[in-house]
Amino acid sequence: MQSEEEILERTNRVDTDTIGTEKNIEETSKDDEILGSKPKRKKKSAIWSDFTEIKDADGVMKISCIHCKKMYRKTKITPTTQLHRHLQSCAIKAKADKSKDGLSQTQLGFVTSSVDPTLCSSLYVGKFDMEKMKESVAHWIMMHEHPFSIVEEEGFNLMQRREMPEWRGITRNTSKTYCINVYEAEKKQLKSFLKNVNKISLTTDCWKSKNQKIEYMVITGHWIDESWHSVYLTLFTFHLHVEALKLQMSFGAAWRIGASMIYVRNKRRLLCEGKLFHVRCCGHILNLIAQDGLSEIKNIVDVIRDSVEYVRRSDARLKIFSEIVKQLNLPDKKLVDDCRTRWNSTYEMLAAAIKFKDVFPRFADREPHYDICLSAEDWTKAEKVCSILELFWTVAHIVSGSDYPTSNLFLNEVSRVKVLLDKKSLENDIFIQDMVARMKKKFDKYW
Repeated sequence: MQSEEEILERTNRVDTDTIGTEKNIEETSKDDEILGSKPKRKKKSAIWSDFTEIKDADGVMKISCIHCKKMYRKTKITPTTQLHRHLQSCAIKAKADKSKDGLSQTQLGFVTSSVDPTLCSSLYVGKFDMEKMKESVAHWIMMHEHPFSIVEEEGFNLMQRREMPEWRGITRNTSKTYCINVYEAEKKQLKSFLKNVNKISLTTDCWKSKNQKIEYMVITGHWIDESWHSVYLTLFTFHLHVEALKLQMSFGAAWRIGASMIYVRNKRRLLCEGKLFHVRCCGHILNLIAQDGLSEIKNIVDVIRDSVEYVRRSDARLKIFSEIVKQLNLPDKKLVDDCRTRWNSTYEMLAAAIKFKDVFPRFADREPHYDICLSAEDWTKAEKVCSILELFWTVAHIVSGSDYPTSNLFLNEVSRVKVLLDKKSLENDIFIQDMVARMKKKFDKYW
């Protein structure tokens, strides 16, 4: 049996150990308070730049998307997989990223000025826009007169996809629709512009297709802008299946420029029955007079035209012709074809061919199939005609200018033509006299 003293001693020892343990725990807690709690680990995932931690109304910590404000429950270990999945389907973030991508270009794009190609008029953002691309394709088709079906060609779409992976092919019906829309938009814009034009002069031109009996007319508007520059635009084209004047009047009403136009239907009410009022086109009359002059050497013109076409048709023949030109030390000029319906083009062909009149006989010696060489007399006649048409060509270019007023130049240029015809009519050359007589007759008829 243990004595009462031993039991008391054992109890005191246990109490002492307990007190020591409590002191150690208390000291450890105090040390922790001094050192502070363990710092939180920094979030390394880039996903947290799109989320933030907030407390809800109940004081519970939640994770919120900074784009759409959608809330997720926060746990001690919040997985980022769910957050990644949310960002992939977040519509607001996708829209913001698309807008940011469109503005994150590395090069600046400038629109070239229509006045000076070396200048830039405005800055545009190089963001792909399918609607703008369709409008641009419509402009391209109309500017270069391409068929609507060109947008369905494989090469065209291959080129577009190489440059713009976002390109989606369009059909010919779509291109036709956009061409019509662009035309209507340009027409509406031009109508709005013409409201501020005080006076408009209309000119008409008629033509007929060789394979059809239908005649066509085009109406061109001319006016002076605020900078005193002469401006002209094609306003209307139509078939002449009804009276032209009615079409012009309906055109004026449709374009809302009737107040800027004057119609005269009864010439007897005008002074001298309208002879002073009706001002004929100077370029058209010059064309009629020049055609009368060219008719005197029609056969010669045909031979020269065939000769030029024969030489230019083959590279081998053109090479032989060029070798002869170098042997004769002639200026390095080129033969040019003409348009049969334009006298100025025919004059340019004759003027170029005359410089090589000594080359054609030598070319005939080296080319056995060339047997349409002109005689020296024919070349002389061609030179005489060109000496007269040279002034017509110069006057036509002056009075047909569109960048400056021409009414103040008309009288002086017509006087130059009259002086030339009067001078040539006094020459002793019968050929020149006959040709000038026909030209003067046409000149006196109109002027």
